[in-house]
Amino acid sequence: MVDQATKAVCVIAAITSLIFVCSRIPGLQSSDLPILALVAAPYPLQVLLAGSVGERSTAARVLFIATLLLAFGGTALLGLSTPHPNGGPEPGLAMTVTMIVVPLLQLVAVAVFGLVLLLRRMMA
Repeated sequence: MVDQATKAVCVIAAITSLIFVCSRIPGLQSSDLPILALVAAPYPLQVLLAGSVGERSTAARVLFIATLLLAFGGTALLGLSTPHPNGGPEPGLAMTVTMIVVPLLQLVAVAVFGLVLLLRRMMA
């Protein structure tokens, strides 16, 4: 059950994050696909971690809580950086930094969490 909930949170967070990013990019082009892939990348990795953990109670629950925190934090940061529709033009650098740094920090957190789970499994 926890595995399914983790996957559902990842799907919802990925879709929401992509909506926030797509609303910030005025005209989507093929050159924007790497940024969109970067924004969505932490969530499939978390789904893979959830699949590898399975239904083990402690690890699955800790992964679910970590997924909730990362999904809420990343989505909130991307949402808060979304410009107001009536506002003036924003500098491109601020937009790019937010859209790149937030997913990179999420990827680092997922990688560290995955390594901790791997070390824990190897020690047991």
